[in-house]
Amino acid sequence: MAVASHEVTPDALPYYDQGYEEPEVREMVNQLIDEETRRYRGSKKYLEHLPPVVYDKFLTPVLKNEFDRISKRQPMDLLSMKRYELPLPPTAQKNDLTAWQEAVDNSSAQLEHQATRICNLELLSTYGARHGG
Repeated sequence: MAVASHEVTPDALPYYDQGYEEPEVREMVNQLIDEETRRYRGSKKYLEHLPPVVYDKFLTPVLKNEFDRISKRQPMDLLSMKRYELPLPPTAQKNDLTAWQEAVDNSSAQLEHQATRICNLELLSTYGARHGG
Protein backbone atom coordinates (compact mmCIF):
# COMPACT_ATOMS: atom_id res chain seq x y z
CA MET A 1 0.00 0.00 0.00
CA ALA A 2 1.31 3.42 -0.87
CA VAL A 3 1.77 6.07 1.76
CA ALA A 4 0.05 9.40 1.08
CA SER A 5 2.41 12.10 -0.22
CA HIS A 6 1.87 14.42 2.77
CA GLU A 7 3.05 11.78 5.23
CA VAL A 8 6.65 11.52 6.32
CA THR A 9 8.31 8.13 6.62
CA PRO A 10 11.17 8.17 9.12
CA ASP A 11 14.53 6.98 7.86
CA ALA A 12 16.44 4.39 9.83
CA LEU A 13 19.49 5.62 11.66
CA PRO A 14 22.84 4.18 10.62
CA TYR A 15 24.10 1.35 12.75
CA TYR A 16 26.90 1.96 15.20
CA ASP A 17 27.93 -1.52 16.24
CA GLN A 18 31.22 -0.60 17.82
CA GLY A 19 32.43 2.22 19.96
CA TYR A 20 28.99 3.16 21.27
CA GLU A 21 30.37 3.48 24.78
CA GLU A 22 32.81 6.17 23.62
CA PRO A 23 31.46 9.66 24.45
CA GLU A 24 32.03 11.02 20.90
CA VAL A 25 30.12 8.17 19.27
CA ARG A 26 27.31 8.35 21.82
CA GLU A 27 27.02 12.11 21.22
CA MET A 28 26.93 11.59 17.43
CA VAL A 29 24.19 8.97 17.80
CA ASN A 30 22.17 11.25 20.08
CA GLN A 31 22.51 14.09 17.55
CA LEU A 32 21.26 11.82 14.76
CA ILE A 33 18.28 10.80 16.88
CA ASP A 34 17.49 14.42 17.74
CA GLU A 35 17.74 15.43 14.07
CA GLU A 36 15.48 12.57 13.03
CA THR A 37 12.84 13.35 15.65
CA ARG A 38 12.79 17.03 14.61
CA ARG A 39 12.14 16.07 10.96
CA TYR A 40 9.46 13.51 11.75
CA ARG A 41 6.25 14.71 13.26
CA GLY A 42 4.42 11.49 13.81
CA SER A 43 0.73 11.15 14.36
CA LYS A 44 -1.34 8.51 16.03
CA LYS A 45 -2.90 7.70 12.65
CA TYR A 46 0.27 6.81 10.78
CA LEU A 47 -0.72 3.13 10.60
CA GLU A 48 -4.37 3.61 9.63
CA HIS A 49 -3.72 2.66 5.99
CA LEU A 50 -2.80 -0.85 7.18
CA PRO A 51 -5.41 -3.56 7.78
CA PRO A 52 -6.39 -4.17 11.40
CA VAL A 53 -4.11 -6.46 13.36
CA VAL A 54 -5.39 -10.00 13.83
CA TYR A 55 -3.80 -11.04 17.09
CA ASP A 56 -5.10 -14.59 17.13
CA LYS A 57 -4.06 -15.48 13.57
CA PHE A 58 -1.54 -18.03 14.82
CA LEU A 59 -3.52 -19.06 17.88
CA THR A 60 -3.64 -22.84 17.60
CA PRO A 61 -5.84 -24.95 19.88
CA VAL A 62 -2.73 -25.98 21.83
CA LEU A 63 -1.71 -22.33 22.37
CA LYS A 64 -5.28 -21.37 23.27
CA ASN A 65 -5.43 -24.11 25.89
CA GLU A 66 -2.05 -23.06 27.25
CA PHE A 67 -3.07 -19.40 27.47
CA ASP A 68 -6.29 -20.45 29.22
CA ARG A 69 -4.28 -22.51 31.71
CA ILE A 70 -1.94 -19.59 32.39
CA SER A 71 -4.79 -17.11 32.83
CA LYS A 72 -6.38 -19.45 35.38
CA ARG A 73 -2.99 -19.69 37.15
CA GLN A 74 -3.07 -23.46 36.92
CA PRO A 75 0.18 -25.39 37.17
CA MET A 76 1.71 -27.01 34.13
CA ASP A 77 1.17 -30.75 33.74
CA LEU A 78 4.17 -32.73 34.86
CA LEU A 79 6.25 -34.41 32.21
CA SER A 80 5.07 -37.98 31.85
CA MET A 81 7.90 -40.46 32.19
CA LYS A 82 5.63 -43.38 31.24
CA ARG A 83 7.16 -43.70 27.79
CA TYR A 84 10.61 -44.21 29.31
CA GLU A 85 9.57 -47.04 31.60
CA LEU A 86 10.79 -50.53 30.82
CA PRO A 87 7.96 -52.79 31.94
CA LEU A 88 8.61 -56.38 32.86
CA PRO A 89 6.30 -59.10 31.59
CA PRO A 90 3.19 -59.55 33.76
CA THR A 91 3.55 -61.95 36.68
CA ALA A 92 1.39 -64.50 34.89
CA GLN A 93 3.90 -64.51 32.01
CA LYS A 94 7.13 -64.46 34.03
CA ASN A 95 8.11 -67.86 32.57
CA ASP A 96 6.98 -67.00 29.02
CA LEU A 97 9.99 -66.62 26.72
CA THR A 98 7.96 -64.62 24.15
CA ALA A 99 6.88 -62.08 26.78
CA TRP A 100 10.48 -61.64 27.90
CA GLN A 101 11.64 -61.27 24.29
CA GLU A 102 9.04 -58.52 23.78
CA ALA A 103 10.30 -56.75 26.93
CA VAL A 104 13.91 -56.99 25.71
CA ASP A 105 12.91 -55.75 22.23
CA ASN A 106 11.09 -52.80 23.80
CA SER A 107 14.14 -52.00 25.94
CA SER A 108 16.43 -52.21 22.90
CA ALA A 109 14.15 -49.91 20.89
CA GLN A 110 14.07 -47.34 23.70
CA LEU A 111 17.84 -47.52 24.12
CA GLU A 112 18.34 -46.93 20.39
CA HIS A 113 15.87 -44.04 20.48
CA GLN A 114 17.82 -42.40 23.32
CA ALA A 115 21.11 -42.97 21.48
CA THR A 116 19.64 -41.22 18.42
CA ARG A 117 18.52 -38.30 20.59
CA ILE A 118 22.03 -37.97 22.01
CA CYS A 119 23.50 -38.07 18.50
CA ASN A 120 21.08 -35.34 17.35
CA LEU A 121 21.96 -33.17 20.34
CA GLU A 122 25.67 -33.60 19.63
CA LEU A 123 25.11 -32.61 16.00
CA LEU A 124 23.12 -29.58 17.11
CA SER A 125 25.86 -28.63 19.54
CA THR A 126 28.50 -28.90 16.81
CA TYR A 127 26.64 -27.49 13.80
CA GLY A 128 23.74 -25.54 15.32
CA ALA A 129 23.09 -21.90 14.48
CA ARG A 130 24.40 -20.61 17.81
CA HIS A 131 27.74 -22.28 17.31
CA GLY A 132 28.59 -20.75 13.95
CA GLY A 133 28.97 -24.19 12.38
